[in-house]
Amino acid sequence: MQQSNRRLKQCLASVLAGIVTIITDCAYAADNDAKVQMNVSGTHTPGSATFLCAVGQARCVNLREQAALHLTPGAIKSAFLLNVAGHKVGMYALNLPASCQTIVNSHQTLQIKGKLQTSQNGQPVISHMHCALTG
Repeated sequence: MQQSNRRLKQCLASVLAGIVTIITDCAYAADNDAKVQMNVSGTHTPGSATFLCAVGQARCVNLREQAALHLTPGAIKSAFLLNVAGHKVGMYALNLPASCQTIVNSHQTLQIKGKLQTSQNGQPVISHMHCALTG
């Protein structure tokens, strides 16, 4: 019974995260054409999902997402990772490299690359993180 409840919670968390991503993506699609494109490996851990949330943005992006998603134009100065694993949710500050601390204008795409890993203290981090603007 406990195993069934755990699987149900994991499934519901994944569905909820997907719905939030779709709703926010549709809302921003009408307002601008700035985008973010993720290319982060190591994100396919069963039963969990990790999101990159930029402070000043009204959305978080699932690291598994490979398509270019809409982004609010503006400055990106800091970010955090949001990790959903089963019924646990954790927020972790992210040290952004200089290439990611940028201003994204309309008609630009922010490409984010790196590898999702677990640090020595058990927190998710994106190693070898690098960002580039195109457009």
